[in-house]
Amino acid sequence: TFTVTVVPAGILACQSTATVNVETLLGFDIANGDTAICIGESVQINAIGGNPKYTYSWTPPTNVSNPSIINLIIISVPPGVYPYTITASFPGCPDSSQSLTITVDPVPTVVIDKDPYEVCLGDTVHLNATVTPAGTVYTYQWSPAADLDNPNIINPIFDGYASTNLTLTATSPNGCVGEDNTQINVIPVNFLDLQKDSEICPGDSVTLSVSGGVTYLWQPSYLVPDSTGLVNTVKPVPTTAFYVYGYDNKGCRDTVKATVVVHPDAVLDA
Repeated sequence: TFTVTVVPAGILACQSTATVNVETLLGFDIANGDTAICIGESVQINAIGGNPKYTYSWTPPTNVSNPSIINLIIISVPPGVYPYTITASFPGCPDSSQSLTITVDPVPTVVIDKDPYEVCLGDTVHLNATVTPAGTVYTYQWSPAADLDNPNIINPIFDGYASTNLTLTATSPNGCVGEDNTQINVIPVNFLDLQKDSEICPGDSVTLSVSGGVTYLWQPSYLVPDSTGLVNTVKPVPTTAFYVYGYDNKGCRDTVKATVVVHPDAVLDA
């Protein structure tokens, strides 16, 4: 505020005083700067400085909450790169402008190829997933990570002994996150049942039977009539261990053993 006083010819009684107000319209700045968001998110614009006497105009005026105010919200738009400019105008003053770029990233879509996975106890299974859109360098995290050879790749190997639920999270460079889940079912492998150890005399025979699987293989095969059958009558000469290897309907393997003890002949002395 400036005050001017005029005194004509030194006559104080005739002095006159007037005031004039000079207002400086301050410039402004957009504090956000260039911003990256995920699809579905919005950006709150925060400005520093400025003056309500300015007329503000955002270009383009689309996807903004109010193109005539400085502190507006840019509403989420489809994935892409969007430059925005705000211009402040006042009669007699040069226009002033600020610009920023909003980059909208898609949320990654994560799809694990199987749900559930089934693995036999003691075996491993190779997990695999796809993440779209392609062409982005994502970071990966499988959880829980304890039974995986590398929880930070898209296709790790699971070698656990207990069934579990796994979650794969993919994160884009700008922090957009997608995830998917799968169940790992670990199938027990103690499904075969074989008649246990037997004792016979020389020249005698014993019948052994196996159950619990869908296919079988007997060893030693030359001592059994049917090396792939359910029942075999064996007549070993020395004490012999018989093994049966079997598969169940899931493809899991199990092994059982039965030992036939052959006692020696009695020796009589009269």
